[in-house]
Amino acid sequence: MGEERGWTKVLSVPQQALGRYDERGIFGTGPLVGVPNYGEYVTVFYNKDIFAANNLQVPTSLAEFEAVMDAFVKKGITPIAEAANDYPAVHLWYELALSKSDHAWVENFQGLKAPLDTQPFLFASQKLQEWVDKGYVSKDATGLTASDMVAQFEAGKSPIVVTGTWYAGEFGAKIANFKLGNFLFPGNSIHPASTGNIWVVPKSAKSKDLAYDFIDITLGKDSQVSLGNAGGVALTVDASEISDPVGSELTRGANAITVANGLGYYPDWPVAGYYEVIRQKVQALVGGTITPEAAVDELTQTYNDAQAEAR
Repeated sequence: MGEERGWTKVLSVPQQALGRYDERGIFGTGPLVGVPNYGEYVTVFYNKDIFAANNLQVPTSLAEFEAVMDAFVKKGITPIAEAANDYPAVHLWYELALSKSDHAWVENFQGLKAPLDTQPFLFASQKLQEWVDKGYVSKDATGLTASDMVAQFEAGKSPIVVTGTWYAGEFGAKIANFKLGNFLFPGNSIHPASTGNIWVVPKSAKSKDLAYDFIDITLGKDSQVSLGNAGGVALTVDASEISDPVGSELTRGANAITVANGLGYYPDWPVAGYYEVIRQKVQALVGGTITPEAAVDELTQTYNDAQAEAR
């Protein structure tokens, strides 16, 4: 039906993401089971005006990113708005972990396929504490939620926030005192990311043609351009067709992730209840109440217990 409806080209993007799952929902070579109509990923939103005022360019490597943040710290500015009492700090930590990972690591980790290679987790934990010590992230973030973090960024108090593309619409509606930009986490080819809603047409559906028409509408150019102009991540149109600069950048970033087969998914997905375990350890890392080694030991134990149970 995909070829009949002209979806073959459209699905060339999400097939890379979904074609890796088997019938159990685990990484494999199973068939495509759904059609995504948008995507999402963790990116770096930034205050273009503050960057320009300080003659700072968008970094392209982790070292350049740290140099940018050093420049802000010297001016008495905490570069990254963060929330360690909520999911955003987990996303930052996982971006750092993915900077030391590859596709095999992601597949093994997400699919509970092999004993956990802890080196990416250790690097992320050490680097996060280093960033707190250097003033890139405030220790006060231990008590902040995502909404607190967003308010800090929107008010211009911190020039950088590492968070999901789902905030683009809110930023576009609320930020009027500076120009908003975004770039992929510097140096990474793999990012916390996933496809969005999945349209599925059951075999038993009585009105399949209506379902196919609905998919056509949501994947059509008009809908996808509107999505991009509203701050969403469009899948089926080129970034140049989106007039909103932020939406265009987001779509360009999504394309770059897809070309690199760079969907890292999210770190809590492999294990039920893993999110809260990771959040607590990341919060403790930011607060300095746990060592990176101890945090990784506890994360590994929870993961290994779930892996043993799954066998």
